Amino acid sequence: MRTLTLLAMCAVGLLIFSHEVQAACDNLKFGSVPQFNWQGDGSGYNPFDATTYNQEGTIDVRNKSGSCQYFVTVSEGNSNNFNRYLEDDGDRLNYNIYDDVSQSNVLKDLPTATVNETHVGSFSGAETQRLTYSASLPPGQAQPSGTYQDRVTLRLYQGTLASHTLEDSDDLSFRVGIPEVAE
Repeated sequence: MRTLTLLAMCAVGLLIFSHEVQAACDNLKFGSVPQFNWQGDGSGYNPFDATTYNQEGTIDVRNKSGSCQYFVTVSEGNSNNFNRYLEDDGDRLNYNIYDDVSQSNVLKDLPTATVNETHVGSFSGAETQRLTYSASLPPGQAQPSGTYQDRVTLRLYQGTLASHTLEDSDDLSFRVGIPEVAE
């Protein structure tokens, strides 16, 4: 009798385990991660313009099959914290990457990121989802003309913050031009 009970428990355990495996996403990857080129008022960053411009960018996440939860994190880039900056020959422009244009939450990386500081989603089958983020540069940063750059690493995890597996990573490049000003 004990043997039958033990076998039955093992069979139930295998069924539960195999269901969880089938429920996982298959081939969860980043799709399109285009370079981010700052437009501002149309000509790049103007240090004499007091207007705050928010510019949106997109990232595609693809799932081949299966159902799962996922989240995306964003690394620090040039900075060693999440007060991000773009750099050109030692000159810096402050900026940051937010979950949306309301700029409520700076997107961060593990281990410090909270749920609100990541892009969270779920799949119920084969599809591509487009995530939108917002970048913003504070106005009035008087810096020399040039091309300011930063590169952050996007990380795609299957699961939740409490229990996850890294599935993919990709670099996202930011470029901001400050045009020469005629005197």
